[in-house]
Amino acid sequence: MSETPVKELLQIALYDIETLDDEIRADTRCGELLRHFFNDQCSRKGLAPQQAATLAYGADAFLRDFLIGDLRENCLRPVPGRVRQFCGHWYIVRNIEPNMKELGSFISGILPFYEFCHLHGIIDETTLEFIKDETSRHEEYALRIESFHAIEGDGYDQWRNACPLP
Repeated sequence: MSETPVKELLQIALYDIETLDDEIRADTRCGELLRHFFNDQCSRKGLAPQQAATLAYGADAFLRDFLIGDLRENCLRPVPGRVRQFCGHWYIVRNIEPNMKELGSFISGILPFYEFCHLHGIIDETTLEFIKDETSRHEEYALRIESFHAIEGDGYDQWRNACPLP
């Protein structure tokens, strides 16, 4: 199987989703793009394959599971607040034992992936800045996990409303 060139995979419209076929195409292309991201981290950044794989895996959870799979959004048109919603809500309710070690591994891949997109001219500096901000909020996300574990009675609605999903 030949590898699709990165330039071809960075066509933003490939990730627009209106139908199930669009979602499948976006998911497949995103998987291919993540392989290029992995290779970039090894070659340009000099990371060991295991380190680059950890970053790609973290970005994959955000991009393919959350943005493409759940929200059916274009992963190359990042929306302010989505990283926060992923980290502060979606990840927490979708895992049996949410914890910062695992969440931190997901977060660790999101910013480098979007830096890779910025390097290729796909996202602008303003977009990269809000992603930097949202990926830096580890304490907030740790508190969200802690407060989730501490929910009692009908406290879920209050917890959910502090960081609602779309």
